[in-house]
Amino acid sequence: MVAPVDARRSSPSDAALVERVRAGERDCFAVLVARHEPVVRAVCRRLLGRSGLLDDVVQESAVEALVKLATLRDPDRFGPWLAHR
Repeated sequence: MVAPVDARRSSPSDAALVERVRAGERDCFAVLVARHEPVVRAVCRRLLGRSGLLDDVVQESAVEALVKLATLRDPDRFGPWLAHR
């Protein structure tokens, strides 16, 4: 049995979390997104300016990443990959 993920404690690497998501542990995806959300939000803010769509675009990026996770070639690069969704 795999230990539950707790974002407050020392958590697994991005690669380990990606593999767990691919194995069906969807809760690990929330940890990945939370870990990289500040950068994704900053990229979106830079592109959108003061648009009221910022939260929607950040959420859509996460949804697209989940749907296309199988296309991620290097799980250690999840953060940059997510930021370019």
